[in-house]
Amino acid sequence: MPVLKIKDLKVDFISKGKKTPILKDISLTLERNSILGVAGESGSGKSMTALSVLNLLDDNPELSISGSISYYGIELLSLSEKEISSIRGNRISIIFQNPDAALNPVIKCGRQIEEIIKIHQPKVSKTALKSQCTDLLQSVGFADAKRILNAYPFELSGGQQQRIVIAIAIASQPDIIIADEPTSNLDAFTSSEIIGLLLDIKNRHKCSIMLISHDIRLLRKISDRIVLIKDGQIVDDISCHDGINTPFQDYAESYLNMAVPVKSQIAKIETSEPVIQLKQIGKSYYSGWWFSKKNTSIVLKDISFSVNKGSVLGVIGKTGSGKSTLAKILAGVIDATNGSILINDAPVNVDVFKQNKALRRSVQLVQQDSYHAFNPIFSVSEILSEVIDLYKLALTKEDKKELIQKTLSEFGLSENILAKLPSQLSGGQRQRLAIARALLLKPSVIIFDESLSALDMGNQINILHLIGELRKKYQFTTIFISHDPVLISHISDDVIVLDSGRIIEQGNVSEIFENPKHGITKQLITTYA
Repeated sequence: MPVLKIKDLKVDFISKGKKTPILKDISLTLERNSILGVAGESGSGKSMTALSVLNLLDDNPELSISGSISYYGIELLSLSEKEISSIRGNRISIIFQNPDAALNPVIKCGRQIEEIIKIHQPKVSKTALKSQCTDLLQSVGFADAKRILNAYPFELSGGQQQRIVIAIAIASQPDIIIADEPTSNLDAFTSSEIIGLLLDIKNRHKCSIMLISHDIRLLRKISDRIVLIKDGQIVDDISCHDGINTPFQDYAESYLNMAVPVKSQIAKIETSEPVIQLKQIGKSYYSGWWFSKKNTSIVLKDISFSVNKGSVLGVIGKTGSGKSTLAKILAGVIDATNGSILINDAPVNVDVFKQNKALRRSVQLVQQDSYHAFNPIFSVSEILSEVIDLYKLALTKEDKKELIQKTLSEFGLSENILAKLPSQLSGGQRQRLAIARALLLKPSVIIFDESLSALDMGNQINILHLIGELRKKYQFTTIFISHDPVLISHISDDVIVLDSGRIIEQGNVSEIFENPKHGITKQLITTYA
């Protein structure tokens, strides 16, 4: 008997009396102690399928769900909220794509693990509770469990946050773990560790895993079966035994071929005019009460480089190496602790960005976390209109409507998302929207901070080509931050490699990737291969 069986699952989005299908007759089974891979393009319906299993769509009046989802013969869609709560997080748990959004930033990690244990074990003693939390943290790879119990999520790297989310997910030793893009925001080395951890948990607890990912390379390695979803429908069901050996449908064949990257033909722009110059940039954080001895955490140290007009600097490093901190300093979100930044030979910092509207428009940051990049109560139409109105990009309502339509089309987004809130979009759709909003302003400097990590290979290639076309047209300067050496090698002219907040290698991209000298650089490249 399958541990989970989904039959004829349908989800419709209903707005102003108009029904838009999201999922159409999804049928699949998850066997005990197996891994089911769910693949598909960004926005294909993968995460919606996961949310449907846990009955997390009921609170949205614009979504209509029907069909059958059976857990060991129990019909989940017919359960009351109280009944499903005894299963959700207990017998079936979920690991969300973005651990930063899944964790409460103002509650210590230990408390958050304790909460899930107490929900399902209300009579557990304090001693047993602490012991269980420590054991869970050690089981997901933390040697310093005591420190992690007392740490806030923002004090941890992305990989460490993901381990916390996994610890919460396995706290009740569930029968099913739904892992929704658990590694898309992580570097190859950390991603490999997280996948290894999930496999170890599966073998230790004899649980089943539904692994959702746009990374077909990953799913091919570890899944027993793969279902491929396109436009809300399953278009192929692929058996995996010593590699994929069942015949492919046409779409599955083309999707699988996307996993083999083709070298980008983006033209390199030659210029010797420096636009960005960093000199001995450092960033430290301090903790402790004002009357106590402060602890110093050094995030960046002695970062120096320059970027010429129209060129692309790739920044690569493991999770927690300081890449996103560097991006925020460059974009004027936070100040460096020491050092100086020049943009077009003028010194800049947070105050300069606040006072200079033209500078804010000319330097745009596309953040990794698209979930927090938008006002959650604004629709897509309002998000784009706000930027257009603020910078007077359109003279009339018709011009604005035409500009919005053109922008959505360029980034492969349908007009039917205009009325939706950011939370109603897939991770890939939100990320494309974030990039589209930044490029609307035609900035002279764009900082992409892991901005393609939530996209499938096909959409990554499409966005890379679009960036290349816009670069040739507008000659903007680019800082492209990624944990993916394939993307870095596709788009960059030069590259710097960060580790523990320091530059360990820098130079021409072909030189660095063809002849890496530092062990960390070699590890990043070979682990992803």
